[in-house]
Amino acid sequence: MSTDTLDTNLLATGKKNQPPKPIEKPKDSRKKKIIKITAYVGIFFFSLIFFFSLKLPDSLVTNLIINQVNHSSPFRLQAKNLKLKFFLLPHLYAENLELDPKNPHQGISLAFDEASIYPNIFSLIPWTGHLSPSASFSVRAYKSAFEGKITASDDPYMKINSERVDLSALDFLANDSGVKGILENLNVELAAEAAKASKSDGLVSFKGKNLVVDPAAFGVPIPLPILNFGPADVQVRVTKGRARFEKFILGGKDLELRLSGDITLSDYLAASRADLRLQIKLSPSILSAVAGIESLLTTMAAKRPDGFYAMKISGTFNAMGLPTPDP
Repeated sequence: MSTDTLDTNLLATGKKNQPPKPIEKPKDSRKKKIIKITAYVGIFFFSLIFFFSLKLPDSLVTNLIINQVNHSSPFRLQAKNLKLKFFLLPHLYAENLELDPKNPHQGISLAFDEASIYPNIFSLIPWTGHLSPSASFSVRAYKSAFEGKITASDDPYMKINSERVDLSALDFLANDSGVKGILENLNVELAAEAAKASKSDGLVSFKGKNLVVDPAAFGVPIPLPILNFGPADVQVRVTKGRARFEKFILGGKDLELRLSGDITLSDYLAASRADLRLQIKLSPSILSAVAGIESLLTTMAAKRPDGFYAMKISGTFNAMGLPTPDP
């Protein structure tokens, strides 16, 4: 046997004695398994929601939500034509929704033409022994559209955004349309520890245009004509119950107004204390239309070289002091 033949046999024998190579699984098999499990879980929850939408009466779920909101928040919620919808995204739809403060001194009553409330399902699980329901919402009210988020808990939170608010439709501002104009880019974000105004934080800001106010609608004793404020730029920041006017400018044809200072909020809102500095500049037409108004202003305000009358205003909401000159 030649050497070449022997080498060939040895090589062949060696190959036969080698263990078989393991079969490699496709690298993406684990990923496919995760996708399948996720899909099955999604199908299960969708089927569960669909089952509940068919079997549970609307009144049972809606009453549960309303009772929880009324129990856990400082407001009382009621509505007509309340429906629970499961199509695509579970949400609560209501017409003629009313939100009233439990304590009349804790705020104002609100009414909405229609509202869609999208609850956070996980917030309805009592992780800590009690519920803290939260939801995002979109509503139409007072000829405007609003959207935001609210948490009805021991520490309530509220966020509201709107691109356009018609002030003439806000009937709670004054009777007989005492205020007209448009608020643009309205942003409100407020949180209150233990539902107390004295422990609240947040920010309120907006810009306005074509603002007009009829002082007679607010019972102003001075016979002032209708005032054209024009544009507005306002920003108020609330920190630990103290609302500070970071920016408050109204300027227009008839009247220019600048406001600074702060308001210390009280849990009983009428007892909140204001410490403000106000600057007013009246147009010649206003000065000539109201006899003696300039003399009246000089008794309560200091006239500055730029034409503004500056004054200080201090006191509680239910016992506000008279303005005094601010030199």
